Formats: sequence, C-alpha cells, structure tokens
Amino acid sequence: MSYDSSGSPYNDDPEYTDAPMGPSKKAWFVSNSSGVGLHPQTWQGWAVLAVAVVIVLVIILLLKRL
Repeated sequence: MSYDSSGSPYNDDPEYTDAPMGPSKKAWFVSNSSGVGLHPQTWQGWAVLAVAVVIVLVIILLLKRL
C-alpha cells in the first residue's frame, strides 16, 4: 500500500483493480514501472493493441490510395 501526495492510500499492485471488473481480475493494461504510459498485461490487452494497430495501418493505406 502506498500513499499519494494528499496522504490518501492507494494500491500500487499492478494485478489489483477494484473497478469495473472487481478485485479478483487482472487489469488488461498496467502502468510502466519506469517512464510514462501503459503496457498490456493480459491476452485481452494484447488483442486491443493488435486491433488498434490494424486500424491505424488500414487508415494509412486508405489515405495513400487517395
């Protein structure tokens, strides 16, 4: 358990999430231990990332055709 700058407690365990999935499920994305941002932790997170990459590639290819 850690505390933020206002003194309120928060759980910094990357495998813990309390909403909306409940405390027993893993979060799809977790914060990086160093630096800024998130990275996928489960297969669902990797699937979301793959779909996002495919969408970006399709948009780029369609724009090149114009």
